[in-house]
Amino acid sequence: MTTTTRSKSRAKPKSKKPTPEEKLVEELITLMESGKQPWRKEWDCTNGGKHQNFLSGNFYTGQNPALLSFYQMSRGYPLPLWAGGGQIKIKGWKMRKGSKACYVCAPSKYQIEVENSFGEKIKESRTGGFHFIPIFNVKEIEGEGLNEYIAKHQGEAEKPKPEPERMENCEKVFAAYHRRETLETQWSGERAYYSPSLDIVTMPERKKFHSAHALYSTWGHELAHSTGHSKRLKRDMSGMFGLHTYAKEELVAELCAFLIADELQINSDTQNHANYLQSWITCLRKDPSILKQSLKQAKAAKDYILHPKEDKTK
Repeated sequence: MTTTTRSKSRAKPKSKKPTPEEKLVEELITLMESGKQPWRKEWDCTNGGKHQNFLSGNFYTGQNPALLSFYQMSRGYPLPLWAGGGQIKIKGWKMRKGSKACYVCAPSKYQIEVENSFGEKIKESRTGGFHFIPIFNVKEIEGEGLNEYIAKHQGEAEKPKPEPERMENCEKVFAAYHRRETLETQWSGERAYYSPSLDIVTMPERKKFHSAHALYSTWGHELAHSTGHSKRLKRDMSGMFGLHTYAKEELVAELCAFLIADELQINSDTQNHANYLQSWITCLRKDPSILKQSLKQAKAAKDYILHPKEDKTK
């Protein structure tokens, strides 16, 4: 008598789906591999270039303007108007067939156990870090009354402040940062750079810049580097060109400069050499989490320059 032993069929392992962070990084790398610079904008836009949830009326802040500007460039979205999937459904609209989500940062919430004044243990909510959530550009949405809704929204959109006023504001904000940090900018030579050892920014003479926007966006990039000094935000600035640490610091400064430009309503007019783009590609391929870290550090640097903490001793 023969017996047949049936081998247990092994279930095929499920292919791991890419995380929102991995999707974002891959799309960013694809854009840079095409030679495009992800955080460059040389024109005024709807809402003064501000990215807005057109259903709630709220503007996207923090790291999100950099993310949404990247998506807008990568996918060719004409308007900086966005909404969440749930909001879209409530309006009776839907996402177009084949539509793709974009991802923005949202605060991560958690609970901890604490003891109240009566000695009782209770749970309190805390916020720390962030995670990615999906939203959709208005171009990915369809439904009855949508076009009329958008037309009305555009008619009510905030117009940018006059250019001289914006440039004057930049000068005031940057001058205040210099005074507060006893930082010096020297106007000489043919290069824009920051020296951590001297704690000095060097910029070409003002008259050599092609526009005021180019001047202030370049200056913002170098001031972003200055926030990494050991007496400020203490980032690792030890690397030389071609090293992982150097590429990351340049990415932080580029993101910070964009966030500064977005908040001060100036155009992001800095240009990056192809070698810089390649260094970012290499850095992100090696460790996709670098983007999330860089976004966090860029926001901290932007806030350090534009929103100094009040001196509580006064």
